[in-house]
Amino acid sequence: MYCEGCGESISPDANFCPRCGRKVQQSAEPRPPANGIPESGHHSLGTLPDSSSAMVTAQGNESGKRQSFWVSLFDWRMSDQELRRQLENYGALGWTWSYRKLSAALIWFSLALTVLFWILGYVHAEAVALDVVVYLALSFFVYRGHRWALIAAMALWTVEKGYQLAIVVSGDQSQVHNILTPIIFWAIYTGVFWKAYRVESARHKLGSRGQ
Repeated sequence: MYCEGCGESISPDANFCPRCGRKVQQSAEPRPPANGIPESGHHSLGTLPDSSSAMVTAQGNESGKRQSFWVSLFDWRMSDQELRRQLENYGALGWTWSYRKLSAALIWFSLALTVLFWILGYVHAEAVALDVVVYLALSFFVYRGHRWALIAAMALWTVEKGYQLAIVVSGDQSQVHNILTPIIFWAIYTGVFWKAYRVESARHKLGSRGQ
């Protein structure tokens, strides 16, 4: 059986393609990828940057897909195979598979939490207004795949979480258990931003070679 999205060979009992994550509509004959890029002979992509680790792939059921998504949030590494999949299916990947889209979604989620904390009275309106303006504008350029926006997102997020960490460390020692919260959020967000940046950098190099 073959995936109608990317042409990957899949097992008969799979619900999702292990390569592109698309819900399986099985076909007995191999089909070309939906984006028109052949499965073999990836000459158009050139030589991809070296990387380590295996690709985190979707499993043959819904629970496997969720597990792959959550594991990927804590894994900064990206294999050549995963990078190639991101490039070949750049516009077709869903929100939980495209690092560009996921980066923008994480920023929006953070803004939603900030607004919620403002409603509950935990933060000042001035701080909320500044965050909304800065991060909304940044998320637009992140979604558009601008590398500078991803660099800015990593820098701003590092400063913000570093500041929160400093407050916890220098504040009430009874709240030291909260030290993990900014660290976890920093690791998840920055890891996704970094992988999105790698994808956009690879696309930029391929575009430069094609000119």
